[in-house]
Amino acid sequence: MKVNIIKRFVWSLSNFKKVAKLRSEKISKPIVYLITLMFLLTIPYAAIMAFDSQQAVNQISESTISEELTGHFDGNTVNLDADRSLVEEGNTSIAFTEEGFEQAEGNVVLYFQSEQATLVTDRNHYSFLYDDVISSGDFTLQQIVDGLDQFILTLILVSTIIYFFISFVIKLAEVTLLGLAGFIGNKSLNREAQFSGIWKLAVYVATLPTIMVSIIQWTGAQQNLSGIIFWLGSFIIMYLVLKHIPKQQSSED
Repeated sequence: MKVNIIKRFVWSLSNFKKVAKLRSEKISKPIVYLITLMFLLTIPYAAIMAFDSQQAVNQISESTISEELTGHFDGNTVNLDADRSLVEEGNTSIAFTEEGFEQAEGNVVLYFQSEQATLVTDRNHYSFLYDDVISSGDFTLQQIVDGLDQFILTLILVSTIIYFFISFVIKLAEVTLLGLAGFIGNKSLNREAQFSGIWKLAVYVATLPTIMVSIIQWTGAQQNLSGIIFWLGSFIIMYLVLKHIPKQQSSED
C-alpha cells in the first residue's frame, strides 16, 4: 500500500479504519514514520529551551546587578568580590551561598559555587563550569553572562540530540509493549492480524497520545498524568483500530 507520510499522520489522528489497512505495509515505513514523528516533536523542545535560556540571560544582562559583581578566576575556582549571600533585583537573583540560593526569589536565579555555577529558571537548570564561559583572571558578571549566552547554544544543540535519541528509544519500547498488548487483546477479538502487523499499527496508534503527552510537557502542566493519558489513550485507539480488521474465518471440518 502506497500512502505518503502526511496521509498516514492524518489517518492516525482520526481515521482508524484506514489505519487498520496499514498493517500490511513494509516494516520500514512505520519505522521511518516514528523517527520523523519524534524528530518533529523534538523541535518544540529545542525552541522552548532556547527561548527560556535566552530570556533568562537577557534578564540578568539588563539588570544593574551585572554591573556590580566582579571576581577572579584562577583556572579552577572562582573568588567573588562579594560579602553578601544574595543579591536581588526584581525577578532576578544572584546567590553566592547555599543559604542565599534557598532564599532566592524570582524566576531567574544564578547560583555561584566554587567550581561551577547554575542558571535556574522556571523550566530548567543550566549548570556550567567557569572555564566554559570565561578565561583565567579578573572578570565581571557581564563577561560570564556573555560567555554563558554562547555556551547555552552549544548546550541546547547537544541536549536536543540526546533528547531525540532517548525519546526515540523510549517510544520504540512503548510501541513494542503496545503492540504486544494489542496482540494479546486481539486473541479475544479474533481478528486477522499477526504480531508484526499489530506492531506496525501500534506506531500509528501511539501518534495522538504521544502528541498529547508532548503538549503537557511543553506547557509544564501536571506531568504525573502523562503515563495514564498515553497508555489509556493508546489502548482505546488500539481497540478501535483492531475493530476495523476483518475477523478470522473459522475453518470447517
